[in-house]
Amino acid sequence: MRMRKGLVHLRWLVFATAFYVGFASGAGKLWSEDLWWHLQTGRLIVTEQAIPDADPFSYTRPGAPWIAHEWGYEVLLYLAYAAAGWAGIICLQALMVGVTTLLAAHLAIRWGAGLIPALVAAIVLSYAVGPWVNARPQMLDMIGVLVILHLLTSYQEGRPRTLWWLPLVFLLWVNTHGAFPAGWVLVAFYGLCRGLQSPSDDSRRRFFQLQPSVIKPLLLPLLASVLVTIINPNLLEGVLYPITYLIGENAYYSGIVLEFTSPDFHQPAFL
Repeated sequence: MRMRKGLVHLRWLVFATAFYVGFASGAGKLWSEDLWWHLQTGRLIVTEQAIPDADPFSYTRPGAPWIAHEWGYEVLLYLAYAAAGWAGIICLQALMVGVTTLLAAHLAIRWGAGLIPALVAAIVLSYAVGPWVNARPQMLDMIGVLVILHLLTSYQEGRPRTLWWLPLVFLLWVNTHGAFPAGWVLVAFYGLCRGLQSPSDDSRRRFFQLQPSVIKPLLLPLLASVLVTIINPNLLEGVLYPITYLIGENAYYSGIVLEFTSPDFHQPAFL
């Protein structure tokens, strides 16, 4: 019993250390030029109690249609600034990285890693995300992916009801950043891989066989996760907005925006 309590305490120490490492690595300088219009948009929403649908900032295109799909994060950003100034924004940035490394360490343990390897993985992760650490809403994407992986792990452990937390994840995600379709792909890909696994009770099978009993519990939560994303200020237009970066009016940016380009393996962080 004493040994078990010691392991529990050691696990919590690993979690606390993983969070601290992430928080400390995220408490760096604010360098993104996008920070300014995110902050100003958040101030505009809070002070005017409305989400803008036309560009109020541009000198060359004033009043142009605008889908403020990151409004939820922008409100959070402004509230952090209103509460503690620039220190508040730095703390928010550090908190997002800390939560990321904590969730990653916990996930590694749930997947069978030892406590020390899980902590090492969290430390490596905190270094690897270094080039992207800033106060922009993209930082929430990593948290969204890790939360989904935790929910899928709970399902795999025999708790299918946890899948019904997925719609809430996507409801928050669609109102903070446009990368939420990646979450749909993740859930669908997981279901496909799990559903095509060879049955363990028949080692003679050479080919994978579709297992409806594995896929079926995923279908309704995934469908709900798709439908719930329409709950945003721009309704269906807000749901379809990310697609415009692939085949629509914003496709031009896919060639110049860092997030769309191939990783530079000359940089140690990418390795």
